[in-house]
Amino acid sequence: MHLAVGTGTVTAIPKAGSASIRRALFGQLYEIPEREAPEGYWVAFVRHPLARLVSCYQHWIVNAFHHRMAVHGLTQGMPFADFVKAVAAIPDADADMHFKSQSALIDGQPDYIGRVETIRSDWKHAQSVFGVGPIGHHNRTDHAGWESFYSPELATIALERYQQDMEQYYEGHL
Repeated sequence: MHLAVGTGTVTAIPKAGSASIRRALFGQLYEIPEREAPEGYWVAFVRHPLARLVSCYQHWIVNAFHHRMAVHGLTQGMPFADFVKAVAAIPDADADMHFKSQSALIDGQPDYIGRVETIRSDWKHAQSVFGVGPIGHHNRTDHAGWESFYSPELATIALERYQQDMEQYYEGHL
């Protein structure tokens, strides 16, 4: 997750453009140099927590159910509302990396925070710092706009679960 890029680090969070970031930096998804903790100049990319949760649901519950979700009591094809309520009840210490809060995964203050929603422009910063090429779009999860998945009540539950992410990375954005 903390990828070694020269003397610096790029943190690629699952379901926050990590496949695209890995491919842009290394041309592949696996067998990539990682660090236990960030070193040097540190860049991290985040995604709106509610959008990230929809992507996790579509990828791991609807499209390609994985045993890593069953460990948490999540089931293949379960309704989105049930998924959100279940994830909201799982503390970060026990959460799978695909729905653990981004603030817990980052666990520090990067020198620069980029957002998936503005990755084309934010990636230019990574290009200038690390001398890497452009970023593509890989591992896309097709679904309706994330906002359509949430009722006001469900959004409140998810926002409470990811309150720290919202405060740190998306202050003022629903």
